[in-house]
Amino acid sequence: MENYHYCDADAFLSIIKNKELWLSDLRNVNDPHELKSAPVIIKQKFESVFPTSKYKYPIDLDSPSSTFFSLSLSKEADLLSQWRAYSRNGTGFQIGIDVDALKACNLTHKTGVPVNYRGAVGVPLFEVSEVLYEEEEFSTLIENKLKRFLKEYQVPFESESRGLKLSDVFLIEDLIKDRCLLKHRFYEEEKEVRVFLHMDYQWIEETDFYRNSSLKGPLPQFRVNNIGLIPYVAISIFNTELDIQAVKSIKLGPNNNSRIEDVDMFLKINGFKDVHVSRSVSVRRSQVDAPI
Repeated sequence: MENYHYCDADAFLSIIKNKELWLSDLRNVNDPHELKSAPVIIKQKFESVFPTSKYKYPIDLDSPSSTFFSLSLSKEADLLSQWRAYSRNGTGFQIGIDVDALKACNLTHKTGVPVNYRGAVGVPLFEVSEVLYEEEEFSTLIENKLKRFLKEYQVPFESESRGLKLSDVFLIEDLIKDRCLLKHRFYEEEKEVRVFLHMDYQWIEETDFYRNSSLKGPLPQFRVNNIGLIPYVAISIFNTELDIQAVKSIKLGPNNNSRIEDVDMFLKINGFKDVHVSRSVSVRRSQVDAPI
């Protein structure tokens, strides 16, 4: 299935030339409620479904070492508000991403659920999920997940003397990831599909996993913008060895006057084949030179 990433022209050039997308720290996004409402709901539901669990606080609400990296895609192929918000008033581009191919370009052999795409087998570095915009819907999702766990595995962390069960650990990791799947309804029009991963800086610092293991995940990189030093994680949109590309289409913004032939040639020079290039129809072509 194809989802869409809106960006300005400079970001588009960088994405295609470097063949990578950046997952940015969610603490620097435009939603002030990001990562704040979901942990409260998760904690409440956990204590309601598992009242006898000794693990009362499954989610550390303010851990400075716990970081979420995320990339926003949209289910909407040509949305005017997306052009306004993310492509410098429609002068940028929209990149159509095949999510299954994106996963196949970023496989490891770490623990998790493997995927198989055109013979590429492994576990994606990241998770992909649709964002929810209603707290009630998110609350129901969490409650049902916890009740299914209770039915299959019983109460997690019920006895301190019983020892640590892997199922309990996986549940907590899953709940941590669920923290970033709730957004304020103000953003509902975006119909966001989130590509994300969770990283704990303390875990990286205290182990040799990243330095010595062939199973290592990506280390965060850093860039600078108007608010300071910003961490991000780069993921690939092209796998030369497997001949897999995640980019399937490109759309020019309603105020982008680039020639389609030039965009098509730019893609081919950088190794991207059979990419459909078109123009936005969010506004009439007669209005293309006017601000959106």
